[in-house]
Amino acid sequence: MSLACEIVGWAQVGGGPWRHAEYRLLVNAEGQKWVIYRRYNAFVDLDKQLRSALGPEKVEDAGVWSAELPRKIGSSAASSLWAVVEHRMTALQTYLDNVLKYSENAVGGERIAMDTAFQKFFDVDNRGVSGAVLELGQSVVVREGFARTRDARHMMTMWHNYFVAVTSRGVLYVLKGLYERPSDAVLSIPLIDSNIKVAVKDSDSLQVELVGFQRSLLLRFTSHDDAAAWTRILSDFVTPQPEKKLTAAQKKQKQKATLLEEKRTAELRKAELPVEHIRSNGVGNTADELSTVYGM
Repeated sequence: MSLACEIVGWAQVGGGPWRHAEYRLLVNAEGQKWVIYRRYNAFVDLDKQLRSALGPEKVEDAGVWSAELPRKIGSSAASSLWAVVEHRMTALQTYLDNVLKYSENAVGGERIAMDTAFQKFFDVDNRGVSGAVLELGQSVVVREGFARTRDARHMMTMWHNYFVAVTSRGVLYVLKGLYERPSDAVLSIPLIDSNIKVAVKDSDSLQVELVGFQRSLLLRFTSHDDAAAWTRILSDFVTPQPEKKLTAAQKKQKQKATLLEEKRTAELRKAELPVEHIRSNGVGNTADELSTVYGM
C-alpha cells in the first residue's frame, strides 16, 4: 500500500504532571484520507519495529537508513512544552518522510515487517474511526468531537481536554481520547429522564453547561458553530418536544409504538452504562490548543 503522511498540528492533553502532547497526522493511502492522533511514544515504538525489521547492518549504515527520531525532551511549563513540540514536529515529519521513502523500495520479509508496523501506527484497519463508533456503531453515535471539560461540583476541579460523544439513546460519554471506548469512559451521563438542563452563558457562547443531579458539567468548544450544534443536540434529549394534534387512529398507533420503544430502549440501556460512572477525577489546568489542532 502506498502511504503518505503529514503532521498538521498537535494538542496538549491532560493536566498537571500527567499532560502530554498528541500529534495530529493526516494519512493518505491510495486516495483515501483519514486523521489519526499519535504521541511521541508511538513514534518510538514504530522506530523500534522498523529497526528490528531492517537489522543492525542496514540501520547503522547512514547511506541506507537516514531516518532518525528527535530525542525526547521533557518540560515543566506550558510555554516550554509548546516550544519543544513545535520544534519536534519538523523533525518528526522528516523522520516519517524518510521512513516512507525507504519503504517504497523494500521487498520480501523486510517489506512485510514494515507493512505490519505501518498497519498499526497509521491505523490502516480502522482509518481514524473513533472508539465510540467502533464499539457502539456509526448509526448510534449522533455527534462526537473534542471539548474542554470541567466538572464543577468542586471549586478546585480543573479543565481537561477530552473527547465527547452522544448516542441516539441519549447517553453522553466523556472519553480520555479519540480511540477510547465508551465502556472505559471517564464519565457517562444519561440525558433522558434525568432532570438535566442545558444552559449557555451569554458571556461565553462557546461554553455549554449541563446542570442537574448534584453536578454542573461544563463543555467548552473552540468554534461557535460547534457549540451551537452541541447545544441543539443536547437540548433535544433533555427538553420535551411539543406534541402535534393527532387523530384517534394516530394516537392508538403512537401508544403501541411507544410501548414497543420503551421495551426496546430498556433492553438497549442494559448494554450501556446506565448511571454516572467516574473512573478518574483528574487534576491540572491546561491551555487550550484545540482551536489550531482539531479545526473546530
